[in-house]
Amino acid sequence: MFTKYPGKLFLMGEFAIMEKGSVSVVSAVEHFLNIELSEDQDYSIVSSHGKLKGNEVFTNKIMPHVHASLKVLNDLIDFKPFKMVITSELEVNGNKVGFGSSGVVIVGVLDSLLRFHNVTLSKIQLFKLACLVQ
Repeated sequence: MFTKYPGKLFLMGEFAIMEKGSVSVVSAVEHFLNIELSEDQDYSIVSSHGKLKGNEVFTNKIMPHVHASLKVLNDLIDFKPFKMVITSELEVNGNKVGFGSSGVVIVGVLDSLLRFHNVTLSKIQLFKLACLVQ
C-alpha cells in the first residue's frame, strides 16, 4: 500500500494564529511524505533517519513523531507485522525547510497504519487523533 501526504506552507499569519481570533493562510505544496506499507514477518521501519526492526519500532527514540504516533495507535488497534518505508520530499540535504514535516509525519503514520488495519476515520477524527499525538 502506497500513500503520499503533501507538505504545507504558511503564506502569511504563521505567528498570528497564536492569538485568539487571528487568521492565517496555509497552502499544500508539491512536496510529499511518501509511505509504503506492506505485511511482513516482523515489524520494521526504514527512513532517512534510520532503520528499526522488531521491538525497536515501538521503543525508538530516533523517530520521535513516529514513536508518538505508534504509542497512541497501540491503544486503538492490534498491530499486525508490517514493513513501513518512509521517504520525504520535505527536506533539503537532510534539513527541514518549513513544509510541516513533523505534522505530516504524524498524519501520514496514523492514516497509513489505520488504513492498513482497515480502520476508517473521518477527516476530523484523524485531525483530532493527530492533535492528541502532537
